[in-house]
Amino acid sequence: MKNKFIKAFAIASSVCALMSFNCMTASAVKNDWDSSWTGGTAVCNLNSYCSSKNDGDGRNRACCIRDKGDTSSIYVYNKSSKAAELTVWGEFSWQNPIRIDPTWCDGYTNISTNKWSVPKNSQRFIPQYIGERGLSYAHVHFSTSGTNGVWSADSSGWYPNADKK
Repeated sequence: MKNKFIKAFAIASSVCALMSFNCMTASAVKNDWDSSWTGGTAVCNLNSYCSSKNDGDGRNRACCIRDKGDTSSIYVYNKSSKAAELTVWGEFSWQNPIRIDPTWCDGYTNISTNKWSVPKNSQRFIPQYIGERGLSYAHVHFSTSGTNGVWSADSSGWYPNADKK
């Protein structure tokens, strides 16, 4: 009985140690902070770039550009009482935005669209190949007026995928 208890305790201790080790090594990406957005038809311009979580530029706009830190999905939280439609592009530079198609990358399965819908009061992943294509910036345009929420160029959680539009 004593040996079984010691074995069980050793196994439980090992599992707990490994779990805390994994949590420490599974560090979040550099851009997993949220930027606020407000849906509408605003024209995208250089003032849409949001460089840090303390940067006022690029916040509460229909069009936002942010650094892409890795190949994870874009995170969007729609805080509104209606669905929010958005379009995603990749960019080489925020200073001279040229919208690049993020739906394909050699060696990957194509994504069928860069237009998405996030249901009211919900969080979603937006799949794209911005990082895989070597693009440095994520460019998102929230086109539905009367909507708002937060988004991140990179994600570190798990949420359902957005609906295609």
